[in-house]
Amino acid sequence: MKPSELLETVARKRAEGPLLPFSLFLALKYLKPKRSFISAITVLSVVGVLLGVMVLVVVLSVMTGFGQMWREKVLGFNAHIVVVGPGTIPQPYLLAERLKKVEEVKGAAPFIESPVIAEFHGIMETPMVVGVDARLEGNVSEIPGSVNQGVFNLYDDSIVVGCDLAEVLGVRVGDRIAVNSPKHFMVRDEIHLPVDLVVAGIFDV
Repeated sequence: MKPSELLETVARKRAEGPLLPFSLFLALKYLKPKRSFISAITVLSVVGVLLGVMVLVVVLSVMTGFGQMWREKVLGFNAHIVVVGPGTIPQPYLLAERLKKVEEVKGAAPFIESPVIAEFHGIMETPMVVGVDARLEGNVSEIPGSVNQGVFNLYDDSIVVGCDLAEVLGVRVGDRIAVNSPKHFMVRDEIHLPVDLVVAGIFDV
């Protein structure tokens, strides 16, 4: 329909009686054209809008689920809040008990971490070692329940390593890893030998 014909139609309809809003009138006219049962332009327009909305809903759903998954992974490995001090916190268990009395706190556990040099059969890595209390770690982390090889045992000279570090070093449950602290190399008058730690379990979060 030419613009002049459209204007004539609008004027005629206005003279006949109450006129529909122009947008509604135009939509109804193209939804049911006179020449055919349905218009190809209408079909393409509806299908285009349908596909656009469908893709948008799918992308938003995937991104929302992806973000939620990573949020659970990160918070499952680390505590929601970490309390630190300028040095080693004195009486960490007493502080943990005080924190548990806060209404919104579900659990608390002391920890200490430090970078180390780990070696196994000539392969060296510099992971972060975290010392935790095996009895309380389950209150703030999902690592105790994420051990898929071996057991969660931190007593004596046992350690639990992540699956990525285990793959890089090529270690399995029962292997011994030589661990040394970089601070030992800064002391000139003393010689510190690496500590052999036995892999008791491998976790995957």
